Amino acid sequence: WVFKIKCSPDGEIKKFKGRCVLRGDLQDYEGETFSPVAAWPTVRCVIVMCWRLGWIMICIDFSNAFVQSPLPENEPMWMHVPRGFKSTLGDAYCLKLQKSLYGHRVAPLLWYNFLTDAFKELGLKQSEHDECPWYKDNLILVQYIDDCGIGAPDQKTIDDFVEQLRNKGFTLTQEGSFSKFLGIKFSHLPDGGIELTQKGLITKVLAAAQMEDCNPNALPAPQAALGANKDEEPMTESWNYRAIVGMLLYLSTNTRPDITFVVSQVACFSTDPRKSHASAVKTILRYLKKTMDKGMIIKPTE
Repeated sequence: WVFKIKCSPDGEIKKFKGRCVLRGDLQDYEGETFSPVAAWPTVRCVIVMCWRLGWIMICIDFSNAFVQSPLPENEPMWMHVPRGFKSTLGDAYCLKLQKSLYGHRVAPLLWYNFLTDAFKELGLKQSEHDECPWYKDNLILVQYIDDCGIGAPDQKTIDDFVEQLRNKGFTLTQEGSFSKFLGIKFSHLPDGGIELTQKGLITKVLAAAQMEDCNPNALPAPQAALGANKDEEPMTESWNYRAIVGMLLYLSTNTRPDITFVVSQVACFSTDPRKSHASAVKTILRYLKKTMDKGMIIKPTE
């Protein structure tokens, strides 16, 4: 069993999730496992297109997506009986899967193929430049695993398409407007711009580094340039340097280009971080603490 708390981009708790997963690390499989996902420049491009066209956008979420895709008939999959499962069969039995399951090494690819086959049957065409945007007539869709953003001139066009997906047997929910997608919040500004923020991720990074109550800082980097500093003592902080830097890299790529340079600097020393490197990371976090509500602004023009 794997348990997770799902939060909104603002850091608020949306739901508590529990998943029964396979031990993919024990699975002997040498075939293709890669599943495409939409690149963030593509997501931003779709947002700008809908904004310029005056279309509305909503999010849909496929419930327990991987469980909806069938397994290949010639590749049976077995699993241990999960803990807590009450059965009169005893411990000598195992379960044969009829559908894919989280943890299965091929589950993302099976789901992608299953969903794309349905899109093609509904008349959608795939972009030549990215495998995850889809379009037809007056509808455009961007897919990121089990989350989709759909844009159209009116709500009825979207509702009709969602109903077509349900008629094909998909279980899904409409998450409302495209103001929050994949942990990123989209806000329309008075001057026509769109601001992308990730307050929830910043809160998560600060908590992981035990700096929720740190003093804010107005600058993201110290005045002195970072070096390898091999003669310096190793960092003594209890948090994981690589994990923190990884989250900062994701943040800088999506919504905070203002920290891109300094994050790339601290990332250079992930294999052997020293005190000065940990101090530089703390400086970034203090800056994020002060600018938590700020983000990337895109302003489409003619």
